[in-house]
Amino acid sequence: LEAQVLDMLHLLERTGRLELPANFTKGTAVLSKGYQPGFQKFVLLMEKDPSLKFRLETYAEPNMKPADQRLLLRERALTLLETLADMGADKRRFSTAPGDATKETAVPRGIVRLSAVDSVTEE
Repeated sequence: LEAQVLDMLHLLERTGRLELPANFTKGTAVLSKGYQPGFQKFVLLMEKDPSLKFRLETYAEPNMKPADQRLLLRERALTLLETLADMGADKRRFSTAPGDATKETAVPRGIVRLSAVDSVTEE
């Protein structure tokens, strides 16, 4: 586990972000099972380096109105925040400001993106 956390840290240093598998029930902010191992490693990473701060992003659903999509992305980000906090992560080290789902940087389906940021502003 220690080696996997170090691999995660090296990836973060190289790319500035981590992408972890996490699926939501279609059209909802309900996490499906299977996300726990990656999230646990991520929480350990945060414990190892208390200076790390992240922006949480998740994937959008196709064929939704933009306003509905923004609301769903925000609800999913809040679910991720609560889930990570329940696992021991410090909520104050996250931002849940959604990215632009229409851009090339949109998060792929089934993925949670954690992008390193210099500072976190309160939502």
